[in-house]
Amino acid sequence: MVDGPRAGGATDARQMELLDLAYAAASAFPVDPHIKNRSRAQQAVVEAALTAGDLERAERYARGIENWRLGLSLAMVAYGHASKGEGDAARRLLTEAEKDMLGNAADENAQKWRADRVRSWIASTWFALGDDAKRQEYAVDLEASELERISLEEGRRLEAEVLDEYLGGVDVVLDKGDHERVRAVLAALTELHARFHGDEELRQAIGSRVDAAERQVARDLYIDAMLRMAQGAAAAGDPEGAAAFLRRAQSYLEEGRWNADDGAILRSQLAIGWSRAGREDLAQKILDAAAAEFDAREEELFDMFRAAPLRRLAEGYVHAGAHEAATRCYERAVAAGALNPNSRPRAIDLADTLCSMVLNGYRPADSLRARMTEISDGLGNPW
Repeated sequence: MVDGPRAGGATDARQMELLDLAYAAASAFPVDPHIKNRSRAQQAVVEAALTAGDLERAERYARGIENWRLGLSLAMVAYGHASKGEGDAARRLLTEAEKDMLGNAADENAQKWRADRVRSWIASTWFALGDDAKRQEYAVDLEASELERISLEEGRRLEAEVLDEYLGGVDVVLDKGDHERVRAVLAALTELHARFHGDEELRQAIGSRVDAAERQVARDLYIDAMLRMAQGAAAAGDPEGAAAFLRRAQSYLEEGRWNADDGAILRSQLAIGWSRAGREDLAQKILDAAAAEFDAREEELFDMFRAAPLRRLAEGYVHAGAHEAATRCYERAVAAGALNPNSRPRAIDLADTLCSMVLNGYRPADSLRARMTEISDGLGNPW
């Protein structure tokens, strides 16, 4: 979940209708036996509504979920309210989220990571509400795989006077080299680097820890860290710093060997970084090259894996201001997502494409809207 629409300005009522269509597609799954796929897809639309800033719509969507992701989604909506200073609404939803979490945890077949994921959002929300004691209470004994949410919030909220102690703890994590914990602190470090960009001493201290994490996480995660740091530098008015991080990300990308889908997705993310740094011209060149490579390798992918990279290329073109190219990619993503004879991948791809359009400020033509509605209406057996 990010802080607002990624490109193209505010979302209006007509754009938000696309999210309603996405939620309808996600909810088309029969509960039995597709509850997991259904709830996961519904939660993704909840997150999109939160990112778009429509908390009322997000809560409405959340209440249609019928498994443990109900509590998770309510906790996410609570966090959205807390971030806006709406404490009463946040606490109301936290109470519901915890009740649902405890009810699900009592099931003999419950899996701990599910409760821990809900708890990580509850802890983050209490942190956003300024209650550190509650944050620590809910963050106790979380599985390492669920720590990233907490660390991200620490990066957003820790004050400068406690950073020496915090960075000492980061050093301990880096020395031990546990992948999940390193991944978690890396998320915090990228947030801290953006927040304290103007303090050269702190920026260097944080940056040295990011460098130390380089060999302890997967290459794509480190590329993502470089892109986040570039975004922070660009937001701080440091285009040269942003360009340096983007060049590092590009070098890591070029050193790797990627599947056809992963390569297109990563290059799109890099292009968005260059657009944010004011280099839309360079971004479009990267996207054009990525699109050409994807075209040459598309047949390597099963049909159900083709829409995602096309979506990401479309997002890149939106950021670069290349509307016609974005339209071509979105049209191809819609078509590719409808190829599979089973409704499960069609529903997921359609919902993801609609969310992408909303969050990136892309306004589809009426003909494309009609086609997406037709695909949604046609969902059904076989799944």
